[in-house]
Amino acid sequence: MDWTTIRRRSLRASAVLAAVLPLLLQGSAEASETAAGRRTLQIVDLGTLPGGVWSAATAINDRGWVVGSAGVGEVSHGFVWRHGRMVDLGSLLGPTGSSAANDVNERGEIVGYSTTADLGASAVLWHRGQITDLGTLGGTFSIATGINDHGDVVGFSTTSTEEFHAFVWRKGRMTDLGTIPGETFSSAEAINNRGEVVGESGGPVAWRRGVPARLGLVPGADEFGSALDNNNRGDVVGYAVFPGGSSINRAIIWHRGVPTDLGLEGGTSQALGVNDRGQVVGWRETIPMEAFNGFLWDHGKVVDLESLTGHGGGATAINSRGDIVGNSPSPTDDFFSHAVLWH
Repeated sequence: MDWTTIRRRSLRASAVLAAVLPLLLQGSAEASETAAGRRTLQIVDLGTLPGGVWSAATAINDRGWVVGSAGVGEVSHGFVWRHGRMVDLGSLLGPTGSSAANDVNERGEIVGYSTTADLGASAVLWHRGQITDLGTLGGTFSIATGINDHGDVVGFSTTSTEEFHAFVWRKGRMTDLGTIPGETFSSAEAINNRGEVVGESGGPVAWRRGVPARLGLVPGADEFGSALDNNNRGDVVGYAVFPGGSSINRAIIWHRGVPTDLGLEGGTSQALGVNDRGQVVGWRETIPMEAFNGFLWDHGKVVDLESLTGHGGGATAINSRGDIVGNSPSPTDDFFSHAVLWH
């Protein structure tokens, strides 16, 4: 499995949404209005790193810190945006290496990955300006996708036999979370403050006390799909795959273990983020194979999120205040994305 495939297997881990971004940049959007308070959401362009032409946001904490990745010359670097300024997080290899930031907790600890000297990549933790290599499960690749407020980190890594397994990293030690019996692949996408981990192993799964279990499926869905985020109440979001001429992804929320299709009109959709209020964000297809929008789902009410150009984009995360981050076509060049904040 090559590096591009690795990134595409994990939508939260891919800072530029490699599997869907080219389509997201072709979509159309409407005015943004929240279900609560009927107020209009304002969009803010977070810009790029100096000399770069693109950026993509993946997560936001309740302090308003936004993380993601952005172009820096011929490479990309993880960034943190705070107080109106985007800061380059660097990489294990300095200016010449690539990196991406995938999540941030309330303590300001940031996780993601960085390229390494052996042409692989390693999960990393940034804290107070320092970058720490979290290692691997014995292989040459690992990616950190999520971190909770206790500093527990999850992601996925190659093993010594080159299989991909989910991991949890606690207090300096990386532990293999294994797979569903009969599967050889697993990835962990998020961890909440209760230590519950969600991700994928032959379909959407959750690890509780280190043991993986399949999440239920809505009627008509295949076994495929993934859980991409969870909140501190135990709600889980992601997508299920439905059979057809071409497989269709549908955004799903699991509440108290029961899966529900979010009921988004159109074709393919995926839910990427959920906050403790149960609000969900992601992207959806509005015109088959032509138009995609970011969306906010607020307990049954769906709002399309306006982009910088009036078309295209996708949302990746939402904090407890209802601030949303994601990506939009650049106002100067539709080919590139800019990280954006809706608030």
